[in-house]
Amino acid sequence: MKFAKHFLKPVCIFMISAGCATTGNPLFDSMDKNRDSKIEFEEFAEDMKQYAFDQLDDDDNRNISKEEWNSIDNVSDHEKL
Repeated sequence: MKFAKHFLKPVCIFMISAGCATTGNPLFDSMDKNRDSKIEFEEFAEDMKQYAFDQLDDDDNRNISKEEWNSIDNVSDHEKL
């Protein structure tokens, strides 16, 4: 749900306002920054970094607290803060 709230809605609004040709897939189109119908490594890495950060920042304050970090399911005990 958080993904749809923070990622897809702004992407759709941007694409409609920009009038760019799209593939019809909002996620793919948002990552294809240069609109060449391919997602290059740099395009992928940029969006995935933002997506990963947004998933960890539960309260949307643009910071990842110790509590948010420690709540990640796959963080082992020695990686917790």
